[in-house]
Amino acid sequence: MNERAVSEVLGYILIFGVVMSVISFVYLQVYQSIVETSQKFKIEGIRESFRKIYNVFILSVYGGANLQQIQIELQGGTLSVENSTHISVKIGNESYYFYTKSLNYQLGNYRISFENGALWESYYGYNRSVQTPSIYIKNVQVPQASGVDWVFVIVLNQIEGDIAVSGEGSVVILFNSSLLTSGLYKDRDVVLEINSPFAELWEEYLNRFGDVIRENNTVRFTKHADTLILTVYKTEVTTKNI
Repeated sequence: MNERAVSEVLGYILIFGVVMSVISFVYLQVYQSIVETSQKFKIEGIRESFRKIYNVFILSVYGGANLQQIQIELQGGTLSVENSTHISVKIGNESYYFYTKSLNYQLGNYRISFENGALWESYYGYNRSVQTPSIYIKNVQVPQASGVDWVFVIVLNQIEGDIAVSGEGSVVILFNSSLLTSGLYKDRDVVLEINSPFAELWEEYLNRFGDVIRENNTVRFTKHADTLILTVYKTEVTTKNI
């Protein structure tokens, strides 16, 4: 084989290598784009499912029909109840402790949690609020009284259950709620302490109402309440496959 022929062969090999490199690069870019788009649609679907879970949960607790259910798609993730959320309430000299737990969904680096009325979201370490907690503080004008009263409403949703479901397909989540306790208090100092993986979001929410201190996963909130209403519900959470 003469030098010209060898040169042509090497040239073809070089061109073929460049073409294959370009094709591989384009394929990887397109494939990555498809994966990211698919992941985005899955996350949007799960977020919408948890908004519906929130609505069904509210119906179970407040709607007069204790037993409620909803069907969602797992889409390759894991649905579980976790015992990582604890809330204590000190009212004057009385202290109450609750293991409120949380209902969670995890898919890769995405996580959404239903925690005491709140929907918290975490994606690649960035946390944000989708729905605020069921703790309300308002200043109201009392008829025939001077100034304003601070009305503090704390509704705790204590989740009971030990579920962990993962994979593909559909799953039905059942909620069965009942009232545990409810009390009315006047003119008390209130200390609310929350231990949660989403402590920074609790801090952000409670900061608008009073003094908040956060240390790692624990948030401590203090405020004087002219009127305090504390209500605690228990909700049994179970699942069944379709």
